[in-house]
This record gives sequence, C-alpha cells and structure tokens, in this order.
Amino acid sequence: MAIEQGIIDFFEAYGQLGLALLSFTESFIEPVPADVLFIPMVYSELGNTGTIIWLWLIITITSILGGLVGYWIGANWGLSIIRKFGAEKYVKILESFAEKYGDWGIFIAAFTPIPFKVCTWIAGMGDMEIKPFVTYSLAGRGLRYGIEALLVVMYGAKAVNSFEWFLDNEIYFAIIMIVGIALAVLGLRKWNAYTNQFAQEE
Repeated sequence: MAIEQGIIDFFEAYGQLGLALLSFTESFIEPVPADVLFIPMVYSELGNTGTIIWLWLIITITSILGGLVGYWIGANWGLSIIRKFGAEKYVKILESFAEKYGDWGIFIAAFTPIPFKVCTWIAGMGDMEIKPFVTYSLAGRGLRYGIEALLVVMYGAKAVNSFEWFLDNEIYFAIIMIVGIALAVLGLRKWNAYTNQFAQEE
C-alpha cells in the first residue's frame, strides 16, 4: 500500500534512528512491522558482527519500550482502540493463548506475526503484571529478531527474499508459526508430565 510504503521510506531515511522509531511506534500504534527495515540493514552489514548485534539490540529494546506505551493505552482505552483499528480478530487468538498457556501466551504473540501492538493492548486491558509482560515480551521479540538476523547471516540474499515473501503474506506465516509453537508447547507439557509421573513412580 502507498501509505505503508510512505511510512517505510520516511523511517528508512533516518537509518538506525529510523529503525528505533519504527520499532517503538509499531508496538503501540503504527501498522508497518519493523522487520522491513531490520532485515535489509542486517544484510547490508554482513561481516560486521558488532553492528548486527547493535541493530538487534536497537529493535528489541525499542520494541519493548513501545510495548509499555501500548500496555498503558490498553489499560486506559481498551476495547475502544481495538475496535477503532479493526483488531477484534486478534483478540480471540490472544485470549486463547492466555487461557491455554498463561504468561507464555505473551511470548507466543510477541514471537509470531500477530501485531505486537494488539498484544500490548490486551495485556494492559487485562491488568497483566508488568514484570512478566516485559520478561515474556523481551524473550519473544528478542528471539524473533535474533532468528531473523541469524538466518540472514547464514543464507544472505536467499533469506532476505524469503522474509520479504513472508512479510507480504503474514497471515500464512502466522498460522504456520502459531501451530508450530502450540505443538511445541503441548509436547513440552506432555513431556514434563511424563517425566514427573516417572519420577513419582520411582
């Protein structure tokens, strides 16, 4: 869309500062994912490990700071802002995550392509404690961006092209990741239950 491209062009002109601002605002109001700047930046810095780590820190930390703003917005305006942005479809998904996985639902939402701002709004609406919100958000966002950077370092242009396709088809990417993570969490829970039962029998 022309509006989204305009947003990208605006932030891109400011380099690392633009990445920080895009990541910050994406976490509570703005529609363009910061990945669209982060991935090309990582690719342009291949061979400069220190700079890549710095970019990862920028996008992760500013995303969490923006998430705190989103949390505050959700706590104060809640459903009104969700309806305004047409985000009702994500509310049921996030509520399902919270019901099934507790605080881990925030981690799953932070890791997947579900708009992170919706996750922050919901956390604020539900009066989630700040500490677990920050902890699981940091883990989810940090892991997401870390994996992206690692894949770009390992596979170069092929990874960049793949991510561009995924970002253009986020809904399919989201479904794949959500199902995969849900299965992994379910498997881990069953494994823990099995090992606990085995330990008790001994």
